[in-house]
Amino acid sequence: MRRVLSCRALPLFLLTGLPLATVSGSTNTTLTVSFSTSQAVHTTLDNQRIDTFLTRLTAQLAGGPVLYDQSFNFAFSDPVVQAAILAARQVLVSAAAGPITLLGPTLLSTSESLIDLTVITVLDGSTATQTVTLEETIGPGTIIIGDRDIGGVAFEVLAGWTNLNVNTHTQTDYYETMTTTRTWLTGSHYDLTGQVAEVPEPGTAFLAAAGIAMIVWRRRCRAG
Repeated sequence: MRRVLSCRALPLFLLTGLPLATVSGSTNTTLTVSFSTSQAVHTTLDNQRIDTFLTRLTAQLAGGPVLYDQSFNFAFSDPVVQAAILAARQVLVSAAAGPITLLGPTLLSTSESLIDLTVITVLDGSTATQTVTLEETIGPGTIIIGDRDIGGVAFEVLAGWTNLNVNTHTQTDYYETMTTTRTWLTGSHYDLTGQVAEVPEPGTAFLAAAGIAMIVWRRRCRAG
């Protein structure tokens, strides 16, 4: 039979260094010591996100070739991209032969993809706590004394004998932070289109002017 007693009830001589086994003939009691350890890891998770961008800007006259095509490692709202929009508009105005209407920038496509994943674990510290307990075994029986982490030594408690074993247990707690960083790439394509105003052909313009003149002449004749 084996039972564990509180360490607070231990006589002082049991806690101040016993040999591996001591026999007390007058009380049929053996005294032994043992050691054990345990470990626990406590992890704090920290998730971080990094956003990167690739913004493409194109510009063209309606029905014509692309006159401006640039990509930037910035979001659409960044001043660098906004300045590029002004430059693209100027390219379209300069390329147009007449009045122009600017449409956009219009978002043509967008995508998001994970481009990198890193995990870094940092040990923040550790604590060690010792607990001393008294294990009472009434024979017959077998207990493990010595260093229990490496198997210890089997100790026989004979019938009619009682063994008192002082076990010192050391609990070590490790504290760490695991940081997971994900890097995302957001890609987008914006297009700026210039619509050139249609200019009437010379013949059409002449007929329109003549029609307007005829209407004005008839109104004057009626008024006279």
